Amino acid sequence: MSKEAVTWALQQQVADPGAKLVLVALAHLACQRHRCWPGRAHLAAVSEQSIEKVGQDLRALREAGLVADTGDRAGPSARAVVWVLGVEGPVEPGPCSPDWKPPF
Repeated sequence: MSKEAVTWALQQQVADPGAKLVLVALAHLACQRHRCWPGRAHLAAVSEQSIEKVGQDLRALREAGLVADTGDRAGPSARAVVWVLGVEGPVEPGPCSPDWKPPF
């Protein structure tokens, strides 16, 4: 977990509470480079929303410039979007450190 990312996420102005919760969940899962790759089903379970609503939330967060799709894919199926949070401004290239493990 990146405490810096969670603090940043809590400070962001997000009009929709569900989208704010998804942003905080992404921050909670982020590595030291502010990247994470949870599935929508996981985000739906954590935020107690439908998978469709999580998809809408992710689009809204992306459009607001709070998160970006790095273009990379990860996870067991190598299909999960690797998100980067806008904690430090523009997206920086590069993966998380090799020893980092997601908290779930």
